[in-house]
Amino acid sequence: MDSTDYYVDGDGDGHGALVDTVTGFDLNSCPTFDPISNLPVNPTGYAPTNDDCDDGDAVISPSASELCSNAIDENCDD
Repeated sequence: MDSTDYYVDGDGDGHGALVDTVTGFDLNSCPTFDPISNLPVNPTGYAPTNDDCDDGDAVISPSASELCSNAIDENCDD
C-alpha cells in the first residue's frame, strides 16, 4: 500500500513543522481528492512538507515574502 507522510501544521499556513512527529496516512483507504486539481487533500492540521521554520506563526513560512525592514526571516531562507 502506498502512503504519504504528513507533518503537523500548527499555524495552518500549509507548511509542516520541522521537528513534529511525522504521521503516515494510507492514501489507498478512501482518500479525499480536490475536485479541481485531482490531488489528495491534506488531512486537517497537517501539511505534506516539514519546511516551516516557525510553525507557531502563519506569517512566517517558505511561501512568505521577505521584508527587508526587520531582522525576521519571514520566508525561512536564513
